[in-house]
Amino acid sequence: MNKFNGKIKKVLAAATSIAVLSVSILPATFAIASPVYAAPKLGLTHTVDKAQADRGDTLSYILAVKNTGTTDLTNVYILNPLHLADYVKDSGSYTRSTNGITRDLNNTWFKDGLNLGTVPKGTNVVVKYKAKVASNANEGDFVRATAQAKSDQTPKWVQARASTHVLLANPHLCAKKTTDKEVVSPGDTITYTIIFCNDGNVVLHDVLIFDRLDDRLDYVKGSTTLSLAGQTISIDDGWIDLHVNVGNVNPGQEGKLKFKVKVNDKAKDGDEIQNVGQLKSNQTPKWIQCFVLVRVKKDVTPKKEVGDLKIFKFEDSNADKVFNKGEKALSGFKFKITGKGIDKTVSTDADGVVVIKGLKPGTYTVSEIVPSGWRITTDNNIKVTVKADEVAEVRFGNKKLGKVLGKIKELPDTGPGLILLLAAATVPAGVFIKRLKTKI
Repeated sequence: MNKFNGKIKKVLAAATSIAVLSVSILPATFAIASPVYAAPKLGLTHTVDKAQADRGDTLSYILAVKNTGTTDLTNVYILNPLHLADYVKDSGSYTRSTNGITRDLNNTWFKDGLNLGTVPKGTNVVVKYKAKVASNANEGDFVRATAQAKSDQTPKWVQARASTHVLLANPHLCAKKTTDKEVVSPGDTITYTIIFCNDGNVVLHDVLIFDRLDDRLDYVKGSTTLSLAGQTISIDDGWIDLHVNVGNVNPGQEGKLKFKVKVNDKAKDGDEIQNVGQLKSNQTPKWIQCFVLVRVKKDVTPKKEVGDLKIFKFEDSNADKVFNKGEKALSGFKFKITGKGIDKTVSTDADGVVVIKGLKPGTYTVSEIVPSGWRITTDNNIKVTVKADEVAEVRFGNKKLGKVLGKIKELPDTGPGLILLLAAATVPAGVFIKRLKTKI
């Protein structure tokens, strides 16, 4: 026994020596660190998918519990009372970031609260659920979901609120129709414009436009365009038998649908043609109408009762007063036309023709202004009757003085009393001219 106690004393002595030696060899600057204590921290965020909603609208919420401290949190407990909203049954679920598994929540958690158990440090749990805006919510109210959370390590409640402004829906689709013409005739082209707008306070989805064409109107292919939100696009012609789906129209937005039609021969003078457009949307399912009228007026103005006068001038080489083959037209000859308030001078063109159009029916006097070196072979100062929708024609022949006709040269006309004896076979070599004496 004494031997055993002696061994123990030796061991203790050796240990004491080692401890003293260890202390003696430590650096002079060596310091022993202070103890580090755990810092629990619980974070909470709460969001909702709609900033504005109407009675009965469904809201989707995301509630995230985060352990941002340095130690695990135990018995993490959540309360989430709702104001002006009703919890949607079977809509709750939660997902832990530690395993990514999503599990459903029973419907009692919303009343009794939810114990998430332990949330390890650096992890989170995401809770999702839905609620409907209460039927007693009024314009301007706020739906509030105020979540609260605490744990054993963080016994003080932390809060996170998600709010939605109650805006009672007032969907309204407005429309009007315009035309670029109010009075039309068969063959006219009309441009119709349907102006549609959202003057409500909610987005209108799937706005449809349908247009009924009267059988006196024919659609002009390729003429339809749609303008909305600063863009203009062409619309396939098939819409005229079906409809145009404009898509979504936001509150305050305005758009235009333009297309063209042509008035056909079925339209009668005095007809009123009504063109009707119809529109609706998902939020305004009842068709609304817009229409415009055009009046048909055929051209019933009586035509002016007028006629034309044609003058033809030719070189009457044989002086027979007839335009014969081989005789040519004369250009640049002047004529004076008078009658029915008309007093004008005209000249023949390269074809020897001049046409005076638009003369009132009646009698006119046509007089040739015979140029020097020519004589007229036909009557001058001819009276011509012009009839409505007809062309009256008069011909004037002229023969040039001094021009050889066959073998005989025509002499100038020296006035009354001059006889030119041209007797075939008895004419002497010279030409005998005898002037008759006239009594004064």
